[in-house]
Amino acid sequence: MRQFLAGNETGRGPDPGSRGSVPVTDPPPAKPDSAATMVDVESEPLRAELRAAADHEPARTARRQICQTLATGLKQLSESLRVAGYFVGPDRVSGSSPTGNGDDRLVSLGYLSATAAALISGADDLIGRGNLYAGSALNRQLVEVEYLAWAFAEDQAEAANWLRSSPEERQRRWAPRHLRKRSRGRFRGSDYHDHCEFGGHPTPAGARALLGVDSEKSTTLGGDGPSTRELLLFEVAQHGTSVWQYLLTGVAVLCLELQWDPKLLVTDGPTKAVGDAEAAWRGEERLGVVWEARDSADSIND
Repeated sequence: MRQFLAGNETGRGPDPGSRGSVPVTDPPPAKPDSAATMVDVESEPLRAELRAAADHEPARTARRQICQTLATGLKQLSESLRVAGYFVGPDRVSGSSPTGNGDDRLVSLGYLSATAAALISGADDLIGRGNLYAGSALNRQLVEVEYLAWAFAEDQAEAANWLRSSPEERQRRWAPRHLRKRSRGRFRGSDYHDHCEFGGHPTPAGARALLGVDSEKSTTLGGDGPSTRELLLFEVAQHGTSVWQYLLTGVAVLCLELQWDPKLLVTDGPTKAVGDAEAAWRGEERLGVVWEARDSADSIND
């Protein structure tokens, strides 16, 4: 919550020219670093602009719609991937899958999709009930899912490696700090630190930022007032749409290799629903615009 509470850390999709990826439409960059950063803004005019953007009614509606649509779409994607990955593929015959799957890569992508669906749905529910501290903790986990989804989109073999890994191997290779290093600047450690500091771990800063207001009439940023709820939902939408993009890229690459029609795994219904909901949300969302204007003013003054 140190200056915005921690949005999509870069907003970029997989590099079109990198190993294991295909050209995709990158999601628009996330302007704020974190919702925590917004909450700690000292300038009252800027705080007023952020409150107005957070409480813009069409954006409020669109944030909830994209979160709910993402959760549904990711759950459906998970079911398709896990069924296909269990029945089809060489891993069971070769003995390379410890759990007897046909293709551990597909199953791994399916598990990650189900995890993202649960986190998005859970965060949306907790934030809607006013339990912002718990919702923020789920946002930190969603960031870690985003890291993994990026890694799997870049190199699909990594999906199978992760599924077969031991706890010790995950600590050595899959811990967030290792994934950030491998991303070569795509994900920033400072943003992840904000997620840990403001809800991810119990801290005084997190308590001050997310607890103690408890008033539907509050016009402050911080505490568990309505505007702070909207900042956190903005983060859920940012990270959730990024995870969706990375997972679709990973599936598309695997389908090219397997010579499958991607629509066998990602049907038109969820794809269109998420696309429409994301377009509606980005069309109404003003928080990023306000924060970008602030950053531009700061750079001019510097």
